[in-house]
Amino acid sequence: MGCDIHVCSEFKNYKDKWVNCDHFRLNPYYEPGDEEEGEREWEIVPIYDDRNYALFATLADVRNYGGTTPISEERGLPDDVHPLTKKMSDYWGTDGHTHSYYTLKELLDYMDTSPTVTYSGMITKEQAKDLDEFNIYPDSWCQWTSNESFVKRSWTVPDNNLDYLIQAMKKRCAEVFWIWDGAKDYETRIRKVADKFRIVFWFDN
Repeated sequence: MGCDIHVCSEFKNYKDKWVNCDHFRLNPYYEPGDEEEGEREWEIVPIYDDRNYALFATLADVRNYGGTTPISEERGLPDDVHPLTKKMSDYWGTDGHTHSYYTLKELLDYMDTSPTVTYSGMITKEQAKDLDEFNIYPDSWCQWTSNESFVKRSWTVPDNNLDYLIQAMKKRCAEVFWIWDGAKDYETRIRKVADKFRIVFWFDN
């Protein structure tokens, strides 16, 4: 069974309160009374919803097949989580797990350390030869197979799995703090408010 991430975004307003800043769209299949069947009138448009187990391992030690050291252990929902974010989390009930959160600053600081990630899995003998002799990394692998022509290998590469998530966070951060993405000082201004923007997330299997 696969594992998915659910991400909400929040920013700290001028009253020093964390406020949900997600985008939502009307559910075209919703009709009054559908709540009893789990249908919601409004659906979140998440800033990130890809299934990337290497990212999940880095963020929260979820589906960690390569022995990656996560940025932090599970933190749970923040004590000052916005009520709408809490409602989104509660919707998943016991199916939701490994709740946590990070500010944009924390993720940018992590990337400044030039992190690496280790992958591990079963690959073909041809892939193993390329890896062992030429340092060519596999572009596909599996965790187990009955095919005896596959061999077990592990390899370490720069961790760029956060790139897409961080870019999405920067875009929403710039939106709520009125930072023009074409500004020459865009990155500097983002850094100045990076501790006032965060994601709150959890997983389901």
